[in-house]
Amino acid sequence: MTIESSAAKSWPLVGTASVVDVLERRGIDGVMLAGARGNGSFAGPALTADITTAAQAQETQDDPVDPAALWRNLDTAAPGSVLVICTHAQPLTVVGGVTAATALGRGLAGIVTDGRIRDSDEIRDYGLPIRYGSSDPRAMRNLIRVRACGRPVRFGDVEVAPGDIIVGDGDGVVCVPRHLADEVFKDAITVEGQERVWAATSRVLGSIQAGYEIVTKVHGSPH
Repeated sequence: MTIESSAAKSWPLVGTASVVDVLERRGIDGVMLAGARGNGSFAGPALTADITTAAQAQETQDDPVDPAALWRNLDTAAPGSVLVICTHAQPLTVVGGVTAATALGRGLAGIVTDGRIRDSDEIRDYGLPIRYGSSDPRAMRNLIRVRACGRPVRFGDVEVAPGDIIVGDGDGVVCVPRHLADEVFKDAITVEGQERVWAATSRVLGSIQAGYEIVTKVHGSPH
């Protein structure tokens, strides 16, 4: 599946907890961000950008790309994509109101960064789903460098390749390898359905054990 076709596909909004349960069965740790700030839920293919500090770029003798590449990356984004900006957890402000407004105008599903954002109130008013590390009113225009756009990036131990499916909600953000996405989403929807029936049954019976036994008998074990 190409990045363009995965963006055109409508990915269901399934909880990150259910997605992680399915990934863990396959021995995959896909958690990019746990407990990230922000609002909204989203699922869509990754549109990646790798950002670092000017000092770090000089120290490692990186050859930064044209800063406008970040704008071009966003300006050509397919609807349904998720903008993924990796700062390697450095305290860099990389998303502001204009970026969020443009993403909204292009029909992106959401934005993810392990860095900082500013214009938080404005972004919240737009209603665009976003998950981020923290906020900071400083622009830092002269302090950041674009290392690459459209290449794999790393969030801790998790590598995110362009086109991987990114799922975000109140629990955090998860990366699903694109070659596994269809089967992972299918299984995650099943798990989520079983969990909800278990929760509803346990609430009625006042017993988590009894609820589990009924759900397992009728629908199979949710775990």
